[in-house]
Amino acid sequence: MVVGESSKQKAKNEKAQGLKDLLKPLESATHHRNQSTSPPQVSCLPNTRREVIKKIVTWADSHLIFNSHICWLYGSKGSGKSSIAQEIAESFEKKKRLAGSYFWSQHSAEDRRNSTQLSGTLAFQLASSVPKTAPLIEAALVEEPGLLDPFVSIPTQLQRLVYDPIAKTAKPGFTKMGLKGTHLIVLDGIDECQDKERLLDFLDHAGKYFTDNPTVPLRILITGRIDSHFALRADSNLIHRIDLAQYTYKEDVGAYIQASFTGQYEAAKQTGTEPTNWPSSADIRTLDDIANTSFPTASALIKFVLRHGSENSTAIEPLPLTDARLDAFYTEIFLQAQELPHFANIISAIALLKTPVSVSALAKLLGTYNYVVMDVLSRISGLVDVPGTDELPLSFSLPGVRDFLLDETRSQSLHVDLAVLRSAAFSSLDTAIAYYDGLSEDKWMMPLLPVHIQEAIVQWPQHLDLIMESDSSFDIGGFESRWAVILSRIQFLPQFSAVIAILALAKEPIPIFNLLTILQSEMSDISLILYGLTPIVRRGSKTLTVLELSDKVSFRHKAVAEFLLDGARAHPHGLSIAPSEFTFLSQRYLDIVFGLPISFMNDKSFLPTWPIFLALALEQDHSFDLDSLDEPYNPVKAQQVAQVDSMQGWKDALTIVLEEDEVDLFALNVEKAAQAIEAKIPSAFEDIEESYLVAAEQQKGQVIASRSPVSIIEILQGFRILLAHKGDSARLCLQRGRKTGIQIERYIKVSGANRFFLSLYRPLSPQQPRRSHTSPPSTPLRDPRRPMSEMVRSSFMPQSPVPVPRTPQTPGQGQYTPAPESPIPIPAAATPAQAATRTQGTPTPTKKKSSLLRPLRSIIFKTSKSTAAKAPQAPLPSTSQNIGTSGSQTGVLIPA
Repeated sequence: MVVGESSKQKAKNEKAQGLKDLLKPLESATHHRNQSTSPPQVSCLPNTRREVIKKIVTWADSHLIFNSHICWLYGSKGSGKSSIAQEIAESFEKKKRLAGSYFWSQHSAEDRRNSTQLSGTLAFQLASSVPKTAPLIEAALVEEPGLLDPFVSIPTQLQRLVYDPIAKTAKPGFTKMGLKGTHLIVLDGIDECQDKERLLDFLDHAGKYFTDNPTVPLRILITGRIDSHFALRADSNLIHRIDLAQYTYKEDVGAYIQASFTGQYEAAKQTGTEPTNWPSSADIRTLDDIANTSFPTASALIKFVLRHGSENSTAIEPLPLTDARLDAFYTEIFLQAQELPHFANIISAIALLKTPVSVSALAKLLGTYNYVVMDVLSRISGLVDVPGTDELPLSFSLPGVRDFLLDETRSQSLHVDLAVLRSAAFSSLDTAIAYYDGLSEDKWMMPLLPVHIQEAIVQWPQHLDLIMESDSSFDIGGFESRWAVILSRIQFLPQFSAVIAILALAKEPIPIFNLLTILQSEMSDISLILYGLTPIVRRGSKTLTVLELSDKVSFRHKAVAEFLLDGARAHPHGLSIAPSEFTFLSQRYLDIVFGLPISFMNDKSFLPTWPIFLALALEQDHSFDLDSLDEPYNPVKAQQVAQVDSMQGWKDALTIVLEEDEVDLFALNVEKAAQAIEAKIPSAFEDIEESYLVAAEQQKGQVIASRSPVSIIEILQGFRILLAHKGDSARLCLQRGRKTGIQIERYIKVSGANRFFLSLYRPLSPQQPRRSHTSPPSTPLRDPRRPMSEMVRSSFMPQSPVPVPRTPQTPGQGQYTPAPESPIPIPAAATPAQAATRTQGTPTPTKKKSSLLRPLRSIIFKTSKSTAAKAPQAPLPSTSQNIGTSGSQTGVLIPA
């Protein structure tokens, strides 16, 4: 019997050896490795890491159907991930649920730094832990003799040798119901593997395989930093992530420090020598406080203290750690990486940048790769907190390290210099300029640029902000000369000066649609300019794509606009904005906001900003026509009235909603424009109030009406009164010619904001003779014998129009919204007979397209239902009601 059992065991061993010869496992990479010769040397101390281990076990024991098959434990370099992986592997082996383990190590032999033997090693362990899988694994190898060749993908190898054997040998009820008690594979140090592309294939395939086969009783625990190679895969909802930083406690670090010294003390005693000057409890608490929650710092401190004791480590000399000894500690660690590429630049950036940057951002700033930065950081992890991913910010783990590096008397050859940052600041922009210099004009308009060029274009503004924040003496002139190179290439193009003037003056990104409206141009007129300015002009949230009307454009950094607006800085490069451009823009903004019969605003940015362009024109353009300020502003002539009346887009009020700060900016801009006028014409606003009839406070609002066609000065004064009004509502009526005017109605703090309704109205009374700001008024402000409400009503209140049916309109954002019923009294509606009398022989008005504002054609007759839904409870009448109503029908004004 004994002989029979011995024969069976021998046969079993021979079979196992045969399988081992086929699989060629790397036993030095498993949890059974000899840690003294095959690092890492790891283990968890008793009663430490309990919470994170419990979380991992809970995941591994959970129901297959409701939880991911893959878990990724990530954390900073040296934070104890391998110790936890070792603990989990040993624990699950005791439960007979460990399918296999594999520990990568960049400090070991070549075979431990790649994945060549991963599949064979896992398959051999699986055959040992789940014997029923052994014949299936052997059969797969017999069927495909070259299955383990290096050119065969890891997904193929693992499916044949691991996944399928486990699936086929699982209990039938297990696979049907997805019960608990799965087997576990532990893969440690995945970030230390060099052939990461093969591991990316493994992650992609594993996620898909377990999605298609959710009841296969196998789970995979991965540990390691999530570097840039693995970031997208780790973010997948197929992978359960655990951040070790959330489970790292000061108590665990203290226990590690205490256990390390205790173990060294016991080892010294075994040599027969009683340790002397050993750290006291107070000394250990000091080390504990210095290390805080950082295991890498604690490990480095322990090694430093023991290494600087006596040769047999029975005496500790460097304790307590004085400032001088801490400086020696810093120096010792930094010198371990000093010869590596970019070492000085890396520690300089971490020390000098006030805003911490990630590994990825630091690599981009220095023009290198993530792995180059990580090579340095892994050597100095005792002083730098290297986070668990490449996208989290870096920082020194000890507060004194930065002061040490900045003090040349202490750090000496390790001293950091601002020159490093200054030289790095230009690298990304130089990359973009060099690329564009090699392109012909027709290639500028190709949106698909190389990824590294796109990154360089996006990153240079970030780098400039980092440098300017950290170095108050930084000379931005180096950037200005580079911006000038980009701008000068295309300054010969028509509209160039106007485009950069608009961008420089815009406080917020401006839609291309609005840009075309201001310039009265087509997209083809400015596309080459915007494409050519791509390195310094942002197009909304998109990096580099085909231009669209909805794109919002702006300079990538506010310093570009400041450079162009400062003539002393821009003029030497031939790029200063001509004063005439300011005058042009002021005229265009006035035309857009107040122009008739072609005035349409599709964006709220026009209303509060037009006065600032007028102020700039007065300040910058010495040839500005001052007489135009006191003349009627582009009055509508009699022959144009019918054209104005036919504008269907104005039959409903245009709604503009401004927040409180935007209203404040509007009022500030109005005052700036008024002050700019007074600087040129001191008496401009004297007796200006006489140009308006201002109704006394009525039941629900105030009315401000011009006596005659308004000048620019009078427009400003009207807005002064409108914006200064503190009541619930107010109405500003601006005559633009005989029988034609614009009214701006304001509701104050409706739904937390200010609503402005722009619409047409028809003044009825004969026009008052125009006054000069130097002559007395021709008529009194009001007749004291008549009530103000009657005087206002008879002087400018609208008539009734001919009713016409409303046309269904398409909702759209930022477009025309019907203005609701007015709280300000309006005249009684005309009777149907009166309306019929006025319409005899009059054709129905038709929509009129603007030939000057071609970009606006597609939206000027649309109505926004979403905006209408937000109208106040007691709002103003629609324009058609302002012009008049007849029964339940409304319509546009038709000339008699």
